[in-house]
Amino acid sequence: MLDLDASRARPRPSRAAALALAAAPTPACAGQPARDGWHARLDLRFAPRHGRTILAHAAHVGPLRVQRLFHPEGDGAAHAIVLHPPGGLVGGDTLTLDVTAEPGAVALLTTTGATKLYRSAGAEASQHITLRVAAGATVEHVPQPVVAFDGALGRLATHVDLAPGARFLGWEVTCLGRPAAAERLTHGAVHTTLTVFQNGLPLLVERMSFRGRDMALDAAWGLAGHPAFGTLVATHTPADAARAALAARPVPGCLAAATELGELLVVRVLGPDGEAARRALEPVRHAVRAAWGRAPHDPAIWRT
Repeated sequence: MLDLDASRARPRPSRAAALALAAAPTPACAGQPARDGWHARLDLRFAPRHGRTILAHAAHVGPLRVQRLFHPEGDGAAHAIVLHPPGGLVGGDTLTLDVTAEPGAVALLTTTGATKLYRSAGAEASQHITLRVAAGATVEHVPQPVVAFDGALGRLATHVDLAPGARFLGWEVTCLGRPAAAERLTHGAVHTTLTVFQNGLPLLVERMSFRGRDMALDAAWGLAGHPAFGTLVATHTPADAARAALAARPVPGCLAAATELGELLVVRVLGPDGEAARRALEPVRHAVRAAWGRAPHDPAIWRT
């Protein structure tokens, strides 16, 4: 359980120190003591009020927050940009995001930029996201990619709990290494978990683990040499609509496929970097919104 008593938090290392660690040669990770990192938490509850969605509750501890809501679509839908000023996680850091959407709420959540997992001296950085969507609510969770530096130790977990009749679209995109710097994941490890439940029953349970120099990074049955991978899940959308969207707007260097697991649309993508993989999923997002009767609308932060 995360300690919400901010008075017990220890000072966070400076940004310069984190960047210096990221640039330093990768240390041996085994047997080194864990650093007591920064624990940040953000709790949000969206609710409809007077024709538009508001934040009925917002509480944060540490450097994780939403500064304000936007309503750019003209129909009362709320756009929330999750802000993490440090921009990345070092070993021992933990981010926790807990979101609830009440019946009738319409909300989109994204992030200000990529989340970086810096090189670790031995401790694991983690991010835990829980999204609860009530019957009649609509939620899009479309964060920008996670970028794991070589030598990072990261654990990313997202859990989605849907009520019958809830509409949800979410994606998780992760890039192993920094392709622009010709960097690959040669040391460290990244573990990801994505679970989607409805009415207490699992619709999707996906766990992936990648370690530096794993065969899975290059094997045809794994990432086939692609540094970035992602998964999109959505309700109330047939796979044929997703396939048509992927075929109409292919992104160079990306491979993508769509299927249905019961009533859940699942789209997987491999790409040359996190941004390309995210762009490959955008036409599917538009197709999902069309199936929901909503016009395409991209968060303005994506254009900055």
